[in-house]
Parts: sequence; C-alpha cells; structure tokens
Amino acid sequence: MAIQLFLLGADDPEMQAVERLLAQNGIPFAYATVGGVRATPGNSYRIDPVTVPNECELVVIECAFHGMPSSTTTIDHHREGDPGFALGPDRFWEASSIGQLHALLGLAPGPDARVVAAFDHCFAAAACGMCEGVEPEEIIHMRVSEMSKETGRLGSDIWASVNDFRCAFTAAPEVMIGNQRVKDFRHQHLGKGYSFEYLAAQFAAAMGGFAVLLRHGDHVRSAEKYTLTGYAEKRTIIAFMESWGPEQGLVRIFGVPQRGYAGGFISR
Repeated sequence: MAIQLFLLGADDPEMQAVERLLAQNGIPFAYATVGGVRATPGNSYRIDPVTVPNECELVVIECAFHGMPSSTTTIDHHREGDPGFALGPDRFWEASSIGQLHALLGLAPGPDARVVAAFDHCFAAAACGMCEGVEPEEIIHMRVSEMSKETGRLGSDIWASVNDFRCAFTAAPEVMIGNQRVKDFRHQHLGKGYSFEYLAAQFAAAMGGFAVLLRHGDHVRSAEKYTLTGYAEKRTIIAFMESWGPEQGLVRIFGVPQRGYAGGFISR
C-alpha cells in the first residue's frame, strides 16, 4: 500500500477537526501554501505545487494545484465534481470532508465530528434540525463560537446583530424566485467576503427559517454579487440558477440545489 501524504487547505472548524484526527492517529500532514504562506479560502485551489515521490499517494483536502498527479485522492465538497458536492443534508456525513476522511481511514465517527460535518456542509438545514443525530443547539453554539473567534465580537454582540437582522427580514420586501417568496435584502450592502454583517445575516436567515437574497462583495475580486441563502427550497435554487439569475443579468452563477444556496455576480 502506498504511503499517503495529506495536504490540508484553509483553516476553519472542519479543517481543525481534520488536523486533530490525523494527529491523534499519528498520520503526518502538511498545510497547503501560496507563496509559502498557508492558503486561504480565496486561494486554496491554486496553491504552490507539491512534489510527490513515486511511492507516495497524495491526498488533498479542500485544496488543489495545477498539474496534480492523476493518482491524487481528493477529499472535498465545495466544487462541482467533488465527492460530496451535490449531497444534501440527509447525507451530510458522507458529503463532508471530515466524513470522507473518516471513511478513507476506516474510522467510526464521534458525535463531535458529526456536529462539525453538519455545521460545515449545511448550516441552515442543521440549524433547523434536518441533520439526523445533530441537535440544532450544538450547531448554533458552534456558529456563535466561530463568529466570535473570526470577528473578535462578544457573543452578546453577535446575538444582538442576529436579532436585528431577523427583525429586518420580517419587514423586508419579497421577491418571487420560482414558487417561493424570498426576502429581498439587496438594499443593504453587507461588506466584502465573510464580513461580520454577512455572517450575522446568514445566521439570522437560518435561525428565522427565511430564504433571503443578500448583496455583498466577493472576498477575492472587487465584483459585487447576490447570494441566496437561508432556508431556500431546492426548486428555488434551481429557478435562481436557470431563470431568475440570468434574467437579472447575473454572471458566473453558482449554486447547489441539494444544499440550499446559490449566487451570481452583478455584471458591470
């Protein structure tokens, strides 16, 4: 059996769980880098190339580089063609990267790993209790903890912002996408990338059971985009991608109906 070399993508709660699992089992790993610096969510799929000895099998987890060996094993669920990309909340464990890693190593999951998997793969569905064996309270606690770590905000500040967004969504105008009424919140710009405002709005949509249309900037490019998030039905995501988005002049439209999200960039 070939020696496996594990290469880990950007830091987030799921990748931290991946790292702990590998370390606990004495399996060596390395971080994917760009210019010698650990990769971020914005550049994880154009990392520095890695030289792999002939007797080794490379396993990349949420990262990639040009010219990867054909024998490379990919563990991921973010891009079309990834093993877990199109799997919905009912299959969150096998879809998630931490779940795929457990399967590769032949290990049984613990409850904490399942919470991480649900949190990362389908947060809105998990917060609504749609992931078997995972309590919404666990998902919500993890979201608050992670937002606090990422933004430096206190839990009380996070909850205040989430509640403000929930009230604002209740009063927001609606737009029909397919057959679902979607809260239209495009009048408020939510910053660039995973800003505090964007994360709080996304959290509020999941907590309130809303499907919401948000406007914010891309974390890499200067382009603006609309994101459909929260509790959006599968057919609503399809309608966004196939008709509503193109009719609005959106370009580079993306989305996963099974996971309840979609988006597209505003054409300039």
